[in-house]
Amino acid sequence: MRIGIIGGKFDPMHIGHLSMMSELQKGLNMDKILLVPNSNPHYRESKQISFRYVSAMIKIAINDSFNYEISDLESNPEEIHFSFNTIKEIKKKYKDEKLFFIIGSDQFLNFETWHKPDEIKSLVNLVVPIRPPYIVNTQKWILENRKSYQSKVYKKTVFLKNFSEKMIIFYDLEKKIEISSFEIKKLLVEKKYSEAKQFLPQGVFEYILDNNLYIL
Repeated sequence: MRIGIIGGKFDPMHIGHLSMMSELQKGLNMDKILLVPNSNPHYRESKQISFRYVSAMIKIAINDSFNYEISDLESNPEEIHFSFNTIKEIKKKYKDEKLFFIIGSDQFLNFETWHKPDEIKSLVNLVVPIRPPYIVNTQKWILENRKSYQSKVYKKTVFLKNFSEKMIIFYDLEKKIEISSFEIKKLLVEKKYSEAKQFLPQGVFEYILDNNLYIL
């Protein structure tokens, strides 16, 4: 089984998340997407709504559009969560499956500052969906890492394989939606509902209003 792992706050889940996951699921023939909502990512200071609300919005947003699972490995807001530790736990459960860790191009540009980045690359395949304004210079990266990785290009997707047989995949998204959860929350706080609504699945928008989320 081919499983895509994607972490984040998903606070709230929006059409950009959905579009990206759906495209990767189809484009890379993934059998399942494993979502890991992070209730207390070490690199963020702002608090977020509870894991229960985030999980509910994910379920509403995805519905039955693709096979998915929600992990509670990073659900405790009192703990500091690192991707390296989470991936190790996931590998214990899915030890015989092919795992793809999905991180945005904005995160990849700072990936070397993460906790144990080289160890992460040795554990799982890395998928980097590229969207503006966070553009990865793939040709430069290939040249700088040519001693460690062999490269292959298929259409607009770059596959790089290292000596441990793990890959880094630079995936140029066909549909690029420039929106963030932070921007959507700002619109909701400012009661600009018609603007926020265009970036959210209808059910998620209604759930936010029904539960008074992000409403000051």
